Amino acid sequence: KTLPAACDTFFTQWAVEGQLTEQKRWQRAKLAAQGRNYALANQLVNSMTTLAPQGRLLIAVAQKPEMVNNQGQFMPADEAMSDVVGLGLRRLAKQDPQRAMELLDSYAPVLHFSHEEQVQIAKEIGLTLARSYDGRALEVMTKYDPDLRDNTVTEWRLRLLLRLGRWSDAYELTRRLPQDLATTNRWRYWQARSLELAQPNSPLLPGLYKAVAKERDFYGFLAADRTQTPYMLNNKPLAMSQALMTKVRNTPGVRRALEFYDRGQIVDGRREWYHVTRRFSRDEMVAQAKLAYDMHWYFPAIRTISQAQYWDDLDIRFPMAHRDTLVREAQVRGLHSSWVFAITRQESAFMDDARSGVGAAGLMQLMPATAKETARKFSIPLASPAQVLDPDKNIQLGAAYLSQVHAQFNGNRVLASAAYNAGPGRVRQWLRGANHLAFDVWVESIPFDETRQYVQNVLSYAVIYGQKLNSPQPLVDWHERFFDDL
Repeated sequence: KTLPAACDTFFTQWAVEGQLTEQKRWQRAKLAAQGRNYALANQLVNSMTTLAPQGRLLIAVAQKPEMVNNQGQFMPADEAMSDVVGLGLRRLAKQDPQRAMELLDSYAPVLHFSHEEQVQIAKEIGLTLARSYDGRALEVMTKYDPDLRDNTVTEWRLRLLLRLGRWSDAYELTRRLPQDLATTNRWRYWQARSLELAQPNSPLLPGLYKAVAKERDFYGFLAADRTQTPYMLNNKPLAMSQALMTKVRNTPGVRRALEFYDRGQIVDGRREWYHVTRRFSRDEMVAQAKLAYDMHWYFPAIRTISQAQYWDDLDIRFPMAHRDTLVREAQVRGLHSSWVFAITRQESAFMDDARSGVGAAGLMQLMPATAKETARKFSIPLASPAQVLDPDKNIQLGAAYLSQVHAQFNGNRVLASAAYNAGPGRVRQWLRGANHLAFDVWVESIPFDETRQYVQNVLSYAVIYGQKLNSPQPLVDWHERFFDDL
């Protein structure tokens, strides 16, 4: 990163003392190029003497990684040139992984890449192939990480085996997982599921599934469906003592936050609320969350109880905020109310004035262009862009847009949830080659970590909201269980 001007004196003194060596400049230039800070990289290269030619090549390759195809220009085969080619191959891996693999095999004996460098390049190649469901990734990953030392690579090996329907291989790999992966609900479920698909009559299956089905999350609900047992919501609302509630309410910071809230100065109120939270014990934070919930100040309630890491009070964590509007608009658009609640909870956690870094706004996080187009298409009055922050208007527009996406994917909430987060085009891309693909395999193989978690959360939250609405819904309906290429 470019450092503040105040650091210049330090660097000057460092150079005068002979400590700012060319090798140190090279290391910083390499990091700058990796971070795409080419202005800083150029500045550093211009201060070099011996390594200046390699530095200029480093910057060029970082921006045009296909240059590594011309192997003759990457001489002499020294450590700096290894850095140049290594960066180029990692970048090329995301554009043309097959060519990057061929070049890695060609360059490795000449440039004497360290084992670590080869593994990092191969990781980029393998992950790029895996995220496009290319079976060649398995060979790369197995060759360069045979001992399952990289969790990201290991998880994608498993996802690809699942996507390719190699159930026995997937099951055997789950049995080799390192402890920190093997104990997660995700891979405990997939151990059972892959075993079921490989050996449907295995006597191990009931025990494996039942252990996961006790959990209140996406994988717990999946396991419950496999064993045809009820979902374990494990709701344990906290009974707070009146003395503790009074103590927290009378804390000066909380009193100031509530005063701001009463005056409609919501942002100032939240800021004061978060500040005082840092000084509270866990019990005090839970009481503070209950106080916010009782006042219908839902976002601070959700945030505070999460900070306290108390996960079992589902009333506070999943409030029935804006119930009348959400239920009405869901019914108008022919959607499950529990699903619209779940989308809203995931998008904003009921922060009415939520704004994302890319401009999405309100409870259902609508982009300005989406809100405008949805208003036009569904004849919903929208006086100004600012009206999108009005809770009722945001829900009206959000439910309308959600119904549009829902229809695009033939009433499939799994696909529509993914599309609401990542866009319909990406979802169609992730469906390519699908042939009666089970929904749980499809969700697990979503290339974007954020979207995968988003879909899992939304489906799980919909189960919880279905119970709270006295309208229980399965994790997925029958028509949502298998996918085909659109």
